[in-house]
Amino acid sequence: MRRPSVGTLVALAVSAGFAPGLLAQAEDVVPPDRFALHGTYYRQDDDGGNPFLDEDASIVETVLLVDKHIGARDALHVRLLADVISAASYDAVQDAGALTGASGENPGRLGASLGWSHTYDDDLSVTLDGSFANEYAYRSRGASALFTRSFLEDNVRLGLHLQSYRDIVRVVRFDGVDEGQEDRNTFSTRVSWTQVLSRLALLHLDVFYGYQRGFLATSFNAVQAGGVREFERVPDTRNRQSATLRYKHAVFAEDAVELSYRFYDDTWGIDAHTLELRYSHALDGQRVILQPSYRYYTQSEADFFGVSFPATRPLQSSDPDLGDFDGHMIALQVFWFDVDMFGQPCDYNLGASIYDRSDDLDLTWVNFGLSLAF
Repeated sequence: MRRPSVGTLVALAVSAGFAPGLLAQAEDVVPPDRFALHGTYYRQDDDGGNPFLDEDASIVETVLLVDKHIGARDALHVRLLADVISAASYDAVQDAGALTGASGENPGRLGASLGWSHTYDDDLSVTLDGSFANEYAYRSRGASALFTRSFLEDNVRLGLHLQSYRDIVRVVRFDGVDEGQEDRNTFSTRVSWTQVLSRLALLHLDVFYGYQRGFLATSFNAVQAGGVREFERVPDTRNRQSATLRYKHAVFAEDAVELSYRFYDDTWGIDAHTLELRYSHALDGQRVILQPSYRYYTQSEADFFGVSFPATRPLQSSDPDLGDFDGHMIALQVFWFDVDMFGQPCDYNLGASIYDRSDDLDLTWVNFGLSLAF
């Protein structure tokens, strides 16, 4: 199972990560089943941007993925997720006397999803998915449908992704008061277009729209208003939209460069711009790929954001993710393809990222993955 040259169209699509399944399976050929394991350690360090909040946090996440093919055109997809979460804001709630017991002593998240996909005539595929997740602060149920269609001998691929989530949020305040449960509903639509420009170039456009309603605050977030700590209060609806354009081109026969731009805005007053540059360098006959990248991000603050407030307001939040900040991220991913494991081809990846934000939040994470065909 040797990887095609990075200088070809197929490798451009695969290494970019934004055009899965660009090369259609031959009729009646059953693809291999696949098992994948992904792990991530994420760390957020608060250097004191807001003297009234402590945003230190860490997450350890493990994801298991299994794709089981049933014939040449049908496949089952299983995804299992487990997170262990540690956060200063959570510790404050626990110290206040809420979230006691085993779940309080070991906060985390468990989730699973089950999906099915079918391919029609090698140019239309449909994937249906159902999911659930459970955490100390909420329970989530979701459903999604993905439709992809290729045209002109796979030179054009269109996608439509529909998602819906219903969350039940446990409203536990920063002072330990448990106010019961509230609903949160999320609906989103994503439309994508992938265009082969030449044997060496690929263009991708992604347009997203999302709508949320219900309890959208983080219940245990605190706000300094009038010299005292109060609850966070945000609107009960939110509309979000974004557009992303990516261009990828092969260079030096075996390498590739990718440039992307994303614009985002929502009804809470946030506008954001993301610019990313990614380079893929092939080694050892395309069996190893080094992929350094740089990302610049900037956003405006929400209409109701403030580090502190002189008096109580109907809407108020000090959540740093709703503030005005710039961010610079550098990352390096390394991919190993077709490594023999018990007589089966296996792919590995290892990466690290450093993200520096102007609001004095520093983020680092390390990720590892393997994918085994069987």
